[in-house]
Amino acid sequence: MLMNGPPGAGKSMLASRLPSILPPLSPRELLEVSMVLSVAGHLADGALTDRRPFRAPHHSASMAALVGGGLQAKPGEVSLAHHGVLFLDELPEFQAQALDALRQPMETGDVLISRANHRVVYPARFQLVAAMNPCRCGKATEPGFACRRQPNERCMAQYQSRMTSFCRRRARAPRRSRPAWPRRGASRRPASRRSG
Repeated sequence: MLMNGPPGAGKSMLASRLPSILPPLSPRELLEVSMVLSVAGHLADGALTDRRPFRAPHHSASMAALVGGGLQAKPGEVSLAHHGVLFLDELPEFQAQALDALRQPMETGDVLISRANHRVVYPARFQLVAAMNPCRCGKATEPGFACRRQPNERCMAQYQSRMTSFCRRRARAPRRSRPAWPRRGASRRPASRRSG
């Protein structure tokens, strides 16, 4: 799911609440999530977790941070989000190579990490949720706003073209979100009611 809207519309808040409305983990899912977290060093002493994961990596995250890797072939964000939510905020700001690396885990449900001394397959079945502003500054859809560099429509198209073709295909129907409160100086209009 891709949410597109100006800053302050509540995109991040909505995404962070998503795990709370997903069904509880089954016993098998609970074990799988706990094993991945234990391998990553997030759980100790054989502890288990019954929470669905919510991972929100920064847009500067590398490909190895997203899919896994490093000297010890540790699980990445896609595996740490197994049976949970992987939230990518400011989607166009992510490196194209890192976003394209999500293709295989999303299609197969797992990720293979091969290193000189390690070959590991980690599970990676997650709900991908992404959010983005309509343009770099996020104000292009505000009434009366005019971009200083170029027309609003071109600014929006240029910013959104930074997404890889894989992401654009996956987000065919973006969800537009708007702030729940009016901006300063904006008039409050009562909601119109339809009769009949």
